Amino acid sequence: MCVRVVVVGGGAVGLAVAYFLAEKGVEVAVVERGRLGEATSEASAGWLTPGLSSVPVAAPGIVPQALKWMLNPGSPFYVHPRFSLSLARFLFGFWRSSSEGRFGAALRALVAFNRDVLGLLDAMRDAGVEFEMHDTGLVFACLSTTAAKKDARAYELLREAGFTGDVALLDAAEIHELEPGLSDAVEAGVYSRLERHARPESLVTGLAAHLRVRGFEVRENSAVRSISRSPGGWVVALGDEVVLADKVVVAAGVWSGELLRPLGVRLDFLSGKGYGLTFDGPPAIVRRPMYLSEAKVALSPFTGALRLGGTLELMAPDTTLAARRIGAIRAAAKRYLRGWADGEPTTVRTGQRPLLADSLPVIGGFDGLDGLYVAAGHGMVGITMAAPTGSALAPLVVDGTSLAELAPFNPGRFGSTRRV
Repeated sequence: MCVRVVVVGGGAVGLAVAYFLAEKGVEVAVVERGRLGEATSEASAGWLTPGLSSVPVAAPGIVPQALKWMLNPGSPFYVHPRFSLSLARFLFGFWRSSSEGRFGAALRALVAFNRDVLGLLDAMRDAGVEFEMHDTGLVFACLSTTAAKKDARAYELLREAGFTGDVALLDAAEIHELEPGLSDAVEAGVYSRLERHARPESLVTGLAAHLRVRGFEVRENSAVRSISRSPGGWVVALGDEVVLADKVVVAAGVWSGELLRPLGVRLDFLSGKGYGLTFDGPPAIVRRPMYLSEAKVALSPFTGALRLGGTLELMAPDTTLAARRIGAIRAAAKRYLRGWADGEPTTVRTGQRPLLADSLPVIGGFDGLDGLYVAAGHGMVGITMAAPTGSALAPLVVDGTSLAELAPFNPGRFGSTRRV
């Protein structure tokens, strides 16, 4: 097979990149190592949040808080201890990135990049991409007024950085009127009206179906063995087959680093492992997606289902289900929701969310490796950032046009490439 652009990775980001390349008239093919969206989307809460998704994980105060959480096996944040130079580099970079100055710069970059996400998604649906999306805002449910004020302060920072959505601080009466299904333990909250959510696997399948109907190839269960240069292009090795391409976009999530390393690129990704518990026939009545603030648990109502998501475990990719983590997520739902019927979830999935030390993705090309690009490291906000990533990267791949909003995400910021 010979195509103009091969996109390696069939998650939301890779498929969105392929979609925008196709919109520019490019012949494109997608290859995915497993099932489409299997690595992350099936565990995602599916939030489409130009506000909340623009807050970097590496924030002031996160390191001492994380050290406290590490003593609690049910905590929402955990670093799996092991001797590893790459882990040491990651943690040092994470600590540096949590300074006030670096956090502020990352915040401004993400707000600018995510500004058009909702318009891009609306345009996708107008173009015929079918997926489940809800426009009901996002609620922060808090067990104290202090916690609610802290969440509201985060939106004040977002507003200073350019976010324009309406946000309201709610007292107990107001939040219970908005969401009657909340328990009496909830004393306050925050409501961000602009935010949306989608069922993430529907976005993945919708994009894939749209590409296939238009005649583009989307392959599952096609693990890439290697990517190498050839005269005038690139060779993508798939088992016993090779795919020849003019250009390659690596959007393989946490596995992107190992695919790029033989080409002289060093990008140290860790998996920010999370869990998604989906209940068909919801065990509680919930109108809007919620962030259970103190518990750090996400909740999303879909058509006929409810999903709980939580935890951030920094580790190598791993799909093991930890009973303590799952139990902590379920316990949070019981505390925050009235009449929670704690039955067994229909499905439990893990998400291998790719993280870099500075909480920003890498989106762009490499010096000395013409025709090779990367779109990875979106962490917990890949569903939000998928469409903006594809929209911004496509002009660079097609004709070399680098949009200003891509600058903070340049892969070269790590000094991670050498000529080979």
